[in-house]
Amino acid sequence: MERWDWIGLYPPAQQLAVRRRRARLRGLAQLREPRTWVSALLALELGLALLLGVGTGAVLGALVLLQLLLAPLLAGLVWWLVWSEFHR
Repeated sequence: MERWDWIGLYPPAQQLAVRRRRARLRGLAQLREPRTWVSALLALELGLALLLGVGTGAVLGALVLLQLLLAPLLAGLVWWLVWSEFHR
C-alpha cells in the first residue's frame, strides 16, 4: 500500500467496490477532457475513411482523408490572410 492510497484501510470486502468507484470516476473525468473528444472524433473519422475505402473503393476513402489533411492547411491560410490584413 502506498502512503497516499487509503484503500487498504477499508475492509477487504469493500476494497473492490472502492476500486471500481475510483475507476468509474477516473473514466468520467477523462470524458470531460477536450483532448478525449478530439481523439474520439479523429478515430471516428479515420474509421469512416477506412470503411468507405474498403467498402466502396479507395476514392471515397481518400476524399475523407483529404479533408483531414486540408482542414489545418486551410485554417492556417485563413489565419495568415486575416493577420496580414490587419497588420498592413
